[in-house]
Amino acid sequence: MKLNSTDFQRGGLSIEDSFDVASALGGAGIDLLEISGGNYAMPAMEGVAHPAGTTSGYFLDYAVELGRRVETPLMLTGGLRTRADMEGALARGIDMVGIARPMASVPDYPARILAGEPEPTLPRDPRRTGYRPIDGYLQLAAHNDQLHRMAHGLAPKNSAGLSTAVPAIARTGRAALRQARTTAAEVV
Repeated sequence: MKLNSTDFQRGGLSIEDSFDVASALGGAGIDLLEISGGNYAMPAMEGVAHPAGTTSGYFLDYAVELGRRVETPLMLTGGLRTRADMEGALARGIDMVGIARPMASVPDYPARILAGEPEPTLPRDPRRTGYRPIDGYLQLAAHNDQLHRMAHGLAPKNSAGLSTAVPAIARTGRAALRQARTTAAEVV
């Protein structure tokens, strides 16, 4: 079961409510509760800063507190980029870590970490514009392009940035236009 940070938006659950929901889910017998930061359509973690001086997971403190209140095993996904981040989360009581974006560039990232190999260098994020919604979209688009490359049998590029974001933006724009035309045709 996934407890998503987007559940904590205005009009949604409070943090205390989420603890109650997690407890009820545990009582219902779920095997695992994943704490994450959004989804493909609404990535809540875009623009979320890590706590000062850390690179650990986006919702680590929340997940640790939740773990003190429930017996259900917890998985944390979001913001875990290094072996040290992952080991730190596990040391603080998280039962499992989820790796998402690093795998868009280095698909065998978990295997390398488990084998004790040196951590691969992850591509840098696309250039920042200073406008958080645009910066978040550029990051999402760059990772989207990597996934499309792999789906077509191509290796991911190790140079993220505008060169990977532009094809994804173009693809998304075409898809949005097709959807708008289809919707308009259905209405007429």
